[in-house]
Amino acid sequence: MKVGIIGSSGSMGSFFARYFVSKGFDVFGYDLNKREIEGMTQAGSLSSLVENSEIVLVAVPMEKTLKVISRLPYVRERKTLIEITSVKSGILEKILIQAKLKGYKLCSIHPLFGPSLREGRKMKLAVVGLRGRMNLNRIFPDAEFVFFKDGVDHDRAMAYVLSLTHAVSIAYSSLVLKYAKPNAFFRICTPFSSVQTALSLCVLNQDEGLVSQIQFRNPFSMEVLEELLREVAYFTKVLSSRRTETMKRYLRRIKSGQRSERLQELKNIIYDAYHEIEASSLLQ
Repeated sequence: MKVGIIGSSGSMGSFFARYFVSKGFDVFGYDLNKREIEGMTQAGSLSSLVENSEIVLVAVPMEKTLKVISRLPYVRERKTLIEITSVKSGILEKILIQAKLKGYKLCSIHPLFGPSLREGRKMKLAVVGLRGRMNLNRIFPDAEFVFFKDGVDHDRAMAYVLSLTHAVSIAYSSLVLKYAKPNAFFRICTPFSSVQTALSLCVLNQDEGLVSQIQFRNPFSMEVLEELLREVAYFTKVLSSRRTETMKRYLRRIKSGQRSERLQELKNIIYDAYHEIEASSLLQ
């Protein structure tokens, strides 16, 4: 199989380049900032990349995706075009129009992981709509797929998965870093606070442009943030009551419906992560 990657020098582009090379595919890359990747052939232009590829994956910053696709050459022979934006609202339909106009079969996915995913670990891919599903197992033979009926369905979920996680982590990091430097804070952490701090600092140090685009472009981000603020306001009210029974009722309401038999397994995972953090250079 021949795969062309536009944006092959970027973080996700280079990740997918290495992944497809490891699967034995013929991989072609195009990027204005050329970066050599073992097993990948550099294409001299967008046209030559498309000409030599059966599948074209666009891995450029979200705000540039539509512009890049609009510059793709027309094709006579049907080729698969894969776009990987983290937010679909306001862009997916426009991408679909351009893909159809130029003769491509569109497949819309969203990698539910970052470029730091270790080699050999299973990828999780969000797949939006029905388009291109039949080819996915052939293109990503060892991936796990999560399906969404459309862009709205996807973005509503990502408002909780990404927007909420980012908002909570950034606010948490801001408070912690006002109190102490990371290495000093880690020395006094419990297992739960250690893992929470590590997560929050990792989110804080993601690409600033990507974090901004995920928040700004998702039409459900503000709605979920307002839910969070209402929950914090209610928690503040419970705390102000100074009544143990009031707090217990509040916590029980939240916990209802959970599968308690899985909690010990989750705690074990957290403690394992805690010991890894304790042994790392973060505390040196």
